[in-house]
Amino acid sequence: MKNLFGSVIYDDAIPFFNTFLESLSRQTMTDFEILLINDGVPVDLLEEMLSGLCLKYKIISYDVHYTPIQLRIKLLEEAKIRKADILIMGDADDYFSDNRIDEIVRVFQREPACGFVYNELSLFDGSRVMPELPEIIQDVTEIRDYNFLGLSNTALNLRRLSDNFLESLKECDTYVFDWYLFSRLMIKGEKGKKVLDAYTYYRIYDGNVAGIIQMSYESVSKEIAIKLKHYRLLEKYDDIFRGLADAYARKNVIYHYKQKSYYWWDLTREEKHEI
Repeated sequence: MKNLFGSVIYDDAIPFFNTFLESLSRQTMTDFEILLINDGVPVDLLEEMLSGLCLKYKIISYDVHYTPIQLRIKLLEEAKIRKADILIMGDADDYFSDNRIDEIVRVFQREPACGFVYNELSLFDGSRVMPELPEIIQDVTEIRDYNFLGLSNTALNLRRLSDNFLESLKECDTYVFDWYLFSRLMIKGEKGKKVLDAYTYYRIYDGNVAGIIQMSYESVSKEIAIKLKHYRLLEKYDDIFRGLADAYARKNVIYHYKQKSYYWWDLTREEKHEI
C-alpha cells in the first residue's frame, strides 16, 4: 500500500510550516511520502525547510497560475499519477497527533471498501472544534446543511476514484471545495468512517477561510451566498439540492438560535426544516 501525505503550500502558511513538518516527522508510522503542491513559494526556501526531514518528499511547482481550488484538484491528480493508494490530507498551517497516519492506514487496511476517513479537529489548547463526529457517514444528507469534512482532517481511498471523477471536479468554482468534494463522493455512493483517537490541530487565524463563525449579518449573508452556489453545483447530481438551491435563491431560510457555528456553514437552514 502506497501512502501519500498531501498538502498545498503557500506564502501565508510559511510561518507555520516548520510546525507542520515537525508534526509529520513525529508520526509513529513513517511509511509515507510527503507530496507538496507549491503555490508560488520559492523552491529553494522549501528545500531548505525540508532539508532536515528524514522523510521522502516531492515538491510540485507549476509555470502557470492556478486558483486554490485548482491546486487542490492538482493534489488529487498528482497523487493518482504517483499510483498512491491512500492520500492523507493536511493543511500546511495545521499540525497532527503523532498517531494520525498510523490510525488512518489501519482503518483502510481493515476496510478496503471505505471511500474516505475523517478524524476529530481540535484547537491548539486541546478543546474540540466541533461536537463529537459520527462514527460512520453513509448518506449525503448528513452533510446537506453543514460540513465537518475538511481537507485537513480527511484521507481518501484513491483506488476508488476514477480519472473521470477527478476531471468532473473541475466544474467546482466555489471555495468550499472540501464540502463539494465529499458531497460528490457520497452522492456516488462512497461511505466514510471516523478514525478514533487521532487529531488534526486546527489553526484559527485571519487566513483561515471558515474558522469559527460567529452569528452576524455578514456571516449569514456570506453563508447564504456560499450555500446557493454549492447547491446549484450539486443539483444536477441529486435532486435534493435543487429544492435547497431554489430556497436559498429566494432567501427562504431561517437562522440558528446559536451564537456560534459548531460545524462549518451551520448558521442557516431552509425555512421548512426543523431545528
